[in-house]
Amino acid sequence: MDLVGTFLRLAAAADKLAGGPAEIRPLELDRDWPAIEALLRREEWPFVRADLEVGHAQPKAVGHVARVDGRFAGFFTTHAFGDVGYLDMMIVDAAFRGRTVARPLYLQTLRALQDQGVRGMVVHTTNDSARLIRLLGFQPGIDFTLWTRDPRGSGDPGAVDHTTDREAILTADAAAFGMRREAWIDALLAQPEVRFVRRGAAQAVLRPRAVQAVCIDAVSGTSKGVQALVDSIVAACGDRELQCFARTGGALEERLRHHGFTVPDFFVPIGPLTEWRQGDTSDLGATEQLHSLMWL
Repeated sequence: MDLVGTFLRLAAAADKLAGGPAEIRPLELDRDWPAIEALLRREEWPFVRADLEVGHAQPKAVGHVARVDGRFAGFFTTHAFGDVGYLDMMIVDAAFRGRTVARPLYLQTLRALQDQGVRGMVVHTTNDSARLIRLLGFQPGIDFTLWTRDPRGSGDPGAVDHTTDREAILTADAAAFGMRREAWIDALLAQPEVRFVRRGAAQAVLRPRAVQAVCIDAVSGTSKGVQALVDSIVAACGDRELQCFARTGGALEERLRHHGFTVPDFFVPIGPLTEWRQGDTSDLGATEQLHSLMWL
């Protein structure tokens, strides 16, 4: 059953009955980033332009923004790995919620993904948007929780092993994610502030986030290896705020808690992030070697 196509047909019918005021246009980072950044900060999300640039660099990436009466009303970014679409982030400004902005923004983006051959979709939601995703036929899976740690003392950059070995990075990433993501890894390697770090069989990516924070991203490997890697990252980056979307209840979360990470106040009522799937997703990103988010 083509669940993506079925949803699009139903949504298109609804749009004919109740068209909204929003003008939907393709996202252009140079033009739209200031408005996107302002909206991210109001919603307390720590993402930076470099995060959107990685998704935007993927072969099947689709992004749209919505405007109402010339005012920026929201955005939606997506990309794909193979034939699986990842719905990165959609935020509608609070001033425009309830004004038929989200539906056309969502609908036009999904149409563009389907036109490129996407057969399945993966999305992560907070508690406030989970009900809608369930109604659209998505099935829940893994949960992730945001953990943060304030700067403490000094850092020792030599405490962690950095690597630029592209093939080794790709191999480790593929083992955890379920496919080789060459465009994704290359986009990260092209960013000067991004660092791939390893400890034995464990691997992670250190990515910049808002207010000079560091995100511990794409953590993979054995549980024992991941715990040792976290120890070395904390030693290397202890002078920076650290953030990580860790698999809820896993070895990574346990080690973060050991090092004094806590769940930020804004995330407590809306978390965890739940992963939802629809259609043929080939079980990407569902292995036991995956310990954190690997998609944004």
